[in-house]
Amino acid sequence: MARMPDEPDKPRGTSIAEQREAMARRGDVAGLVGIWTNPYASINFGEIANLVRRAVEQRAGSDPTRLADDLFTEMLSLAGYLLLRGTVYARRLIAQEDSNAQCRSNWHMSGDLEALLPKLFELQKHVAELGQLRASTIRLHELGRRTKIENDRIERTARLREQQKSSRKRRAAPPTANGFHPANRLAGLVGQP
Repeated sequence: MARMPDEPDKPRGTSIAEQREAMARRGDVAGLVGIWTNPYASINFGEIANLVRRAVEQRAGSDPTRLADDLFTEMLSLAGYLLLRGTVYARRLIAQEDSNAQCRSNWHMSGDLEALLPKLFELQKHVAELGQLRASTIRLHELGRRTKIENDRIERTARLREQQKSSRKRRAAPPTANGFHPANRLAGLVGQP
């Protein structure tokens, strides 16, 4: 979902609704989300939500790996942004409390900071888990790809060997009149046993 166009390129004679419908059929999730989140686009929220759902279903059927990549990117980018924003806010609260403290032995955490820190730590854990899950998914996908390549190579080798065996059988000397194969191929070709 990296690209976020304002509106799709409009071929002549097609309405915006038809273009969006085509985007859903193609599985263009990023394009539809881009329209959905564009504050200047004239949209019917329910209609676009339905088109996004259909595009996700289409992409899940046609290219689930790419859909998973797009979704992980969205999850990590949002959670990462919220984590950074929460961290900046926590640092500001800490700095403010440090400057307001007259005596270091009399420091008490503010209610805002006390409420923020557990949520921030939970978000840190969530981002770390998403990162681990993404890395694990990439490793499994790569392992599956390598296994498929190896299986295809083994299958091609077996087919090639089978073809070589069958071509050797066809090239073998024809049997003589008495039905036996000659011991000498050349003799078999000239009709001698």
